[in-house]
Amino acid sequence: MGTFITMLPTFGVGLVAFLVLVSVFDSISKIALFASLLVFNPVVKWGVYASSFALGVFLLGPVEGATVADASLQAGPAIVTRLVVGNLILAVIATALGYVAIHRLATRYDATELGDALETFVDDTLEASSDR
Repeated sequence: MGTFITMLPTFGVGLVAFLVLVSVFDSISKIALFASLLVFNPVVKWGVYASSFALGVFLLGPVEGATVADASLQAGPAIVTRLVVGNLILAVIATALGYVAIHRLATRYDATELGDALETFVDDTLEASSDR
């Protein structure tokens, strides 16, 4: 859920959705939700938006008058449509790939072993960064 919500062009509303989900459902992993914010941070999201728009243009065709030099306000809804269509497709793909990757990790390692491996990785990373 975190990957899907974070990939959508919510412009900050996704964080509110996370807070609502965490307060409504006890079984949702807060760590998993907020980890998606680390992966799809504001810097990465602009690349996602550009890819989403390009995919939307590929599927729905170019927007008349929507160039960098001469963008019109009338093209706004068409641009947003292409962005959202492309973004939904990319969000579904990223969510499915993320689910498969996490499911394979979870079934390969038990929780204690995975937690120990993650703790070791974090400790090694912190040590490496402090040595610099």
